[in-house]
Amino acid sequence: RSSDLLLGKRKDEARNFEKLKHLYSVNGKLMFVGDLLRRTTERTPLKSALIDENQSISYIQFYSRVVSFANLLLKKGVVPRDNVLLYCENSIDFYVAYFAVWQIRAVVVPVNTFLHEKELAEIIQDADPKVIVTKGLEAKLNKIVEENHMEALPTVLNEESFLFRDSVAATVEEIDGGLVGDPLDSDELCLLLYT
Repeated sequence: RSSDLLLGKRKDEARNFEKLKHLYSVNGKLMFVGDLLRRTTERTPLKSALIDENQSISYIQFYSRVVSFANLLLKKGVVPRDNVLLYCENSIDFYVAYFAVWQIRAVVVPVNTFLHEKELAEIIQDADPKVIVTKGLEAKLNKIVEENHMEALPTVLNEESFLFRDSVAATVEEIDGGLVGDPLDSDELCLLLYT
C-alpha cells in the first residue's frame, strides 16, 4: 500500500518536472546548473539574491562576483571537470565560490569546516582538488599538511581572493564577456559530497 503511494508521488513529481522543464532547458536539452544563475540574473537583476547578517546583494551583484571569481579560477588553471574544494564557513563568499566553480563547469567539493583535521586530510587526498578555496581557515589547512605529512596543498585561494568591486555593468553580457561555456552532457559531475 505505501509503495503504491510512493509510486503515485513519483509520477506526480515527474509530471510537475515535465511542466516546468522549459524553464530549465535550451533547445530541448537541460541547462547546466551554472547557467541557471545567469538566466535568473537576466530575468531579475535587481532582486535580492543573497542576504546575510552583514549585507544583501542583488542578482546582478552576485553574478558579477561569481564571474570575477570564475575568471580567477581560470587564471589558476582550473578547467572543466577539475575538482575545487571549498573550505569556507557559510557566507555570501561561499556561494560566490560555489557558483563560480559551476560557472566554469568544474566540480564543487564543499567540505564541512567542523571536520577533524585527519578527516579533512583524507578528503583532500581523495578528492585531489586542483584548488582549495578557503576564507579565514588557512592556519588550519597548514596544520593539516604538517600533522598528516602531506607533501603540499594544491593552490589555495584565501581571503584576498574575495575582495570584489561590484560591477557597474548594466547587463549580464557586459559582466560575463562570453564566459558561458559549451554545454556538457547531462550526466556530467558537478558536485562531490563527502559525508
